[in-house]
Amino acid sequence: MKTTLTITAVALSLSATLATAGEVPGAHFIEAWDLNGDGHVSLADAREQRANVFAMFDENEDGVLDAGEFATFAEHRAADAKEHGEGGGDAAKERRKKMGEGMGLAFNDANGDGKVTLEEFVAGTEAWLAIIDRNGDGKVDLSDFGRN
Repeated sequence: MKTTLTITAVALSLSATLATAGEVPGAHFIEAWDLNGDGHVSLADAREQRANVFAMFDENEDGVLDAGEFATFAEHRAADAKEHGEGGGDAAKERRKKMGEGMGLAFNDANGDGKVTLEEFVAGTEAWLAIIDRNGDGKVDLSDFGRN
């Protein structure tokens, strides 16, 4: 697998929308996805990082993610969630679930062929970012995370 430390951090931060006690909720996600360090994740940041995630999990380098590759991706997200906490109330848990679904096969398979191309995965970015953007301002920052 073509894994680098940076891309691993990006991919694994997908589930860490809420941090454990003592950490700032969402900080792990912002750190990995805010490419220019301006304190928020823009649509451009998210598109680029989703392309990086795609490349990381396209294990056979065939230009598509299939069900098996999505399963591996889900395992990595689950491990990260365990490491970085799954705190928050029911609303936070539901957001995390929707955020994870937004990285999954069904959400991104625009043509319904059971696999996802890079183009499909990147095209799903805007809808995925909207799941995370609680205040609807078109970007994700720490104010979009919280205990509820």
